[in-house]
Amino acid sequence: MQTQTLTHAKFHSGSSERSAALPDFAATFAAPRRAALRPIAVVAAGIVTVLAAVGCWFVLGWPAVALVCGLSLVAAAAASLLFRVKVARQLDELDRLATQLTGTSDATIDHFGLDGRWRDIARRVLDSRGGLVRQLLERHAVDQKLELAQRLSLANQRRAEAIVDSLPDAVLVTNSFGELTLANPGAERLLEFKFEAASGKPLRQVVRQTALALLLELVTQRSPCHQRHSEELSLECGGRPRWFKVNIAAVVDKSGESLGVLTVLRDITSEKAALARSAEFVSAVSHEVKTPLASVKAYAEMLADGDANGDPETQQKFLNIIQVQTDRMSRLLESLLDIARIESGVVRVEKKLVSLNDMIEGGAKLMEPAAADKRQTIERKLSSLYLGVVADPDMMSRVVMNLISNAIKYTDSGGRIVVRSQMIEDMAVFEVEDTGRGIPAEAMPKLFQKFYRVKENANVAPGTGLGLSLAKHIIEEVHGGKIEVESQFGKGSIFRVKLRLEGLMPTD
Repeated sequence: MQTQTLTHAKFHSGSSERSAALPDFAATFAAPRRAALRPIAVVAAGIVTVLAAVGCWFVLGWPAVALVCGLSLVAAAAASLLFRVKVARQLDELDRLATQLTGTSDATIDHFGLDGRWRDIARRVLDSRGGLVRQLLERHAVDQKLELAQRLSLANQRRAEAIVDSLPDAVLVTNSFGELTLANPGAERLLEFKFEAASGKPLRQVVRQTALALLLELVTQRSPCHQRHSEELSLECGGRPRWFKVNIAAVVDKSGESLGVLTVLRDITSEKAALARSAEFVSAVSHEVKTPLASVKAYAEMLADGDANGDPETQQKFLNIIQVQTDRMSRLLESLLDIARIESGVVRVEKKLVSLNDMIEGGAKLMEPAAADKRQTIERKLSSLYLGVVADPDMMSRVVMNLISNAIKYTDSGGRIVVRSQMIEDMAVFEVEDTGRGIPAEAMPKLFQKFYRVKENANVAPGTGLGLSLAKHIIEEVHGGKIEVESQFGKGSIFRVKLRLEGLMPTD
């Protein structure tokens, strides 16, 4: 808009100056003509006057001479006046033409009372003014095209900058001298610098991670401009190591000339951790399966080799061991399949409004025989209110039985187990409390991890280390609740499950 306004201003200014100069130009042209005609008129008038005076002097004497001279002077003055009036009228017409040209471009010679040489002057003025107008219009069109191209270029640049700034990855651009020319906010946060202060500086002076700067220098020196380089790199960020996928590519123009280097750093720390967890998971599964499988194989070979010597009691003992280890592998594989099915969404979850007390009571009754074998008691302290929760009954019953089963396994004979329910604010809370061995403080953060078992309690009862992990997934991922644990080593534990309360009423 600024360019267009200036162009219009130049157009009107140029037109005004040219138009305003018209009277001066006409006056300048008329002055020599007046100067040339004035001596001729004077000479002619003088000759006529002299001849008339001589004739009158011979005929009428001196009075007649005076009269003739006076009349001649009057005639000369009248002729001069008429000539000046005509010239003034033509100049006025030129002035009117100049005034009209200042405000419009539609003026023609026919609109003005000009004749002869004055008409030629006006035509040349109009032709000159038309050429000037065309030049100004052409210049204005060129200025508009340049302004439009500049706006498009600026818009594209801003759009590209906005896209780069919105990328979650860190983006750096260095020129052919290794100096920083572009960095997005992700790079500023990651590498801890401000682009305004770092722009134009060598990358080594900007980033503290020397490994990254060295990598960029090496790749730039050894790689042709058309090649790309990708590498995983560990950088110290925020006081802890993080892994990045570093992608480096040359920035080239249409002619293939290198303009610099583009570097993109994508954080793959979580992916590395997932791979590590996956490796640990496979290793743990292999270990858990390998132990019972080795026992099964060993005792099967002993039976096949006749090590029982035909003794039915010994054979039954070997078979019992094989059965126990086989059951252990079956439980392990079933738990793994349950976790995999739930995490992948294969299992169909059928939620409905159910009574939390009914699920607790049902699970406690199923686990009473196991508690009786260890001379333990399961005490109920259930709320007198109907605590309604929206849940999958089968999954929730499995969680209840898992928590009570753990309490039974890790509580010595003659111990006590308490199951209770209550309402806390807008949550229905289910707790399983035991007087068992408890959990050391250092084991609490890992308690719900797959295959994790407390070392101090590993020999107390067999297990896969998957029950609590499965319970946490069912409660938190499937039902949006919360599972917590309070424990003191040697004094027992309390496992607490919180679910959103959906129905509340007194029970009969």
